[in-house]
Amino acid sequence: MEKKLLRISVVIPVYNAAIFLEKAVLSALAQPQTKEVILVEDGSKDNSLQVCQLLAEHHPQVHLYTHPNNENKGAGASRNLGILKSASDYISFLDADDFFLPNRFEAEEKIFTADENADGVYGALGFHFYSDAAQENYQKAGFSSLKLTTVSEAVPPENLKWVLLDIIKGKGGFSIVTLTVKKKLILRTAYFSGLALGEDTAFLIKLAFNGKLVSGIIDRPIGLRGAHEDNRVTKNLRNPLARYKMYDELYRWAQESHQPKSVVSLLLARRISKKIEASGQTERYFIWLKGLFTCRFFRQYEYFFNYAVTLVFKRKSVQLFIIKNKERIQKKIFKKESSTVAMNAELGIH
Repeated sequence: MEKKLLRISVVIPVYNAAIFLEKAVLSALAQPQTKEVILVEDGSKDNSLQVCQLLAEHHPQVHLYTHPNNENKGAGASRNLGILKSASDYISFLDADDFFLPNRFEAEEKIFTADENADGVYGALGFHFYSDAAQENYQKAGFSSLKLTTVSEAVPPENLKWVLLDIIKGKGGFSIVTLTVKKKLILRTAYFSGLALGEDTAFLIKLAFNGKLVSGIIDRPIGLRGAHEDNRVTKNLRNPLARYKMYDELYRWAQESHQPKSVVSLLLARRISKKIEASGQTERYFIWLKGLFTCRFFRQYEYFFNYAVTLVFKRKSVQLFIIKNKERIQKKIFKKESSTVAMNAELGIH
């Protein structure tokens, strides 16, 4: 009896990517598991719409959608539309300037067949630099590796959310382009938010909280990031206001989805920390002070306490004094010791 192939809908948001789009679409169509490629044209200012139309005309598996009145809604809204229009039980995402490699769904075939409880599979993303200037931009943006975006080792699914939140440190992360996820997990968790930046990361964290995401091929790429001089990520990677908005979104989602109180407090603490970073010097002090009295995780645990102190107090001598005496100060004032071990225990991290 012939083995039945996994059937996957590949969703591609398209904005000003005319020169890269055909390569992306053909790389998806080359995968035996691709049932359809859904292009959502997002009000581009170049000739992307015309390229999309030609691809849809020449390839029956390619389906084209636009927003009402050809408006520009952003990548998150475009992916959401693609999810709604998809005809498969499995969804994969591809950016219009990236492309898949021939082994893209190799691990998915094995894992989803062997483990019916797996909700998603992710792998490693490599880089394809279109110019030396693009490579230089990525280096300046602070990318730790220009070879692979991946987790450094197989992460137990129950710990993945803590890795993505950098509570468990040093394990890396993965790109939305290397994720294949069951559509039903998205439907019961959340669609992409309206964030201009960080919507991918927020989406992945939400999925990790609600589903079983497992690592596939993480030691070699299953797709390549098309790195060029106009990549959005190199211009806004460390934007503090964008990071604040992302954690604000996650905090509100945690409240609305009735996550444990410890998770809500954790995300609130991170939200406060990022707001401090995005604010002016005078405002930082008042945000920090308010955080100490409104968020238990912010005042109690080491990571957030140290982070806030170094932002609020600019004199190194003051920073060192407070951090050195942190345990004694906090125990005296708040009757609680600050401890990463205690925080991890409260969050259930083993």
